[in-house]
Amino acid sequence: MTALGIACLLSVLAYIAESLLFVRGLRRSAAPIPSGDEPTNWPPITVLVAARNEASNITYCLESLLRLDYPADRLQILVINDASTDDTGALIDRLIAQNPGRLTRLDTAPSDGMLRGKANAVACGMDHATGEIALVTDADCAVRPTWAKATVRPYLADSQLGLVGGVTLNEPNGQPKVRPPWFYGMQALDSAYLMGLAAGAVANGRPLSCIGNNLSFRRAAYEAVGGYRGIPFSVTEDFALFRAILKRTAYTVRYPVDPATTNRSRPLDSVGELYRQRKRWARGGLDIDIDGYMVLIIAFLAHLSVVVAPWALGPLIAVGLLVVKCAGDALVLWTTLRLLGRTDLLRHFAIYEVYYFAYVVLLPFVLLFDRHVEWKGRRYS
Repeated sequence: MTALGIACLLSVLAYIAESLLFVRGLRRSAAPIPSGDEPTNWPPITVLVAARNEASNITYCLESLLRLDYPADRLQILVINDASTDDTGALIDRLIAQNPGRLTRLDTAPSDGMLRGKANAVACGMDHATGEIALVTDADCAVRPTWAKATVRPYLADSQLGLVGGVTLNEPNGQPKVRPPWFYGMQALDSAYLMGLAAGAVANGRPLSCIGNNLSFRRAAYEAVGGYRGIPFSVTEDFALFRAILKRTAYTVRYPVDPATTNRSRPLDSVGELYRQRKRWARGGLDIDIDGYMVLIIAFLAHLSVVVAPWALGPLIAVGLLVVKCAGDALVLWTTLRLLGRTDLLRHFAIYEVYYFAYVVLLPFVLLFDRHVEWKGRRYS
């Protein structure tokens, strides 16, 4: 066997070992959180929704927030209109008029210094927040009525908990489906896989990342890092806050995989939108620690090994390596989706594997040659 063939085998074996580690973490993340009896005094919380040109989504999002099961006198919902040029502001105002005292609209100030993009909107919200804990979601998301209480419970059990991540699946939120079901199913599996890795890594004590459309943090932890004004600008502001709290404070983080805290996010309707979003996530994630780079390198080498295996090891062994690699992905996905009660999404696994293969192999070259990021009509370098 050639040195290249041995390298291919070792790369895929490392990928499988890594997948098993994530699965172990996922199982830990599902451990019940001690909560005791139903709290008599829930802490005051603030829900933040940043909205920029979300006229097609904002009503559905806010209506889901209005159905939250949380004491009304301890729940503040702030909707931050981020210089929208469509009907987003008017739709927010209409819902405020229909639900007096339950929603508050804010408008962002012009971006300045580190406060750009969504970070500017969240910072604006935190300037007016009254809650001890902030829960953040996006305007293209819908939350479950259980989201607030289930998200807050871990904070009640651990006074040193500073940030909690949550799972969001890409699924239509009442909007018409303009693409075949497999295109949306592929995105749902992609979000489940990425968040499964994030949750598993946190449970293993090696935190990697989080997603800002289902995120909460203790106000004291946010202020301990200086808020977004004290964090260098990033196109993934959620990861920047996650990293700052971990690196600069004694607060801990959790990432439970819990159906009660799982949100739905509208899937993207075109390959171009999907490309721009995933590139933004990848570009913003370049500040990860060495553990994160090891995960990326092992994944890249394993997928590349499957490509070169027919020449290095022969077609039969190459097919075997492909099957083994896919089995690792399937195990992570099955574990994540079983915890969420959504194993039905695995029917899209084959098309997801085609997408994921292309994504992992091409991503390094995309980041090397395409350095610009677009978000909501704004362009960053």
